[in-house]
Amino acid sequence: FGSLGVLHSSQSVSDYVLESSLPSGAGRSNNWDTSNFSKLAVQLNGYFTPKITAQFQVISAYDTDGSFQPDIEWLNLKYAFNQNAYIRVGRIGLPTFFDSGNHDVGYSYPWTHPPSELYYLLPIQSSDGIDAMYRFRLGEARNSVKAIYGENKFDTPIVSATAKDLWGIFDTLEYGETTIHASYQQRNTSLHNNFTGSIEPNMKSSDISVGINYDPGAWFVTSEWIQSRTSYMANAI
Repeated sequence: FGSLGVLHSSQSVSDYVLESSLPSGAGRSNNWDTSNFSKLAVQLNGYFTPKITAQFQVISAYDTDGSFQPDIEWLNLKYAFNQNAYIRVGRIGLPTFFDSGNHDVGYSYPWTHPPSELYYLLPIQSSDGIDAMYRFRLGEARNSVKAIYGENKFDTPIVSATAKDLWGIFDTLEYGETTIHASYQQRNTSLHNNFTGSIEPNMKSSDISVGINYDPGAWFVTSEWIQSRTSYMANAI
């Protein structure tokens, strides 16, 4: 799958970019830009037994270094205990928001792109580790709970960030045409300045998000909210 997007801006003092870490866009650099909204991806699903499956996804998209170097987004092995419970190991996407699992699949959402003020607020999109999901019914409602634990590394030309002890709890409740999604995640992050070589003190970050969607069919309304907190942790001597 893929997307081809074209941006135009007559602004001469700044660029319009999809998110702030991208080096250029439409405006000051070029009147027209095709890099921010264009991407190409391949996803492969492997079915080894009725209970064991695998998932692989690689995406070529405009990156912080100005290249389209392909990155492995997902690479995991799944064991399904039954249709309502599974466990996965490998690189797994973080289900922070409603469309986190398919935010790169342009034809799957109704906007030109998901709101960048929300979906690109967190630079970490996946975790290298393990997750588990359990789905059950609450009366007429369906509920699924997912837990995840792992780590990740995020690189830009200016800084490299390493997130360890990344864990989160994610819950999705479906009742009729209404879906409610809530999540909490936490991680310890260290930052390495690629220019000076300095290392920032460890930071403890946590994020809580809540979203609600009502979709009767012909139209829909959705809203999502997130609160992020970061605190420095003193190093023990």
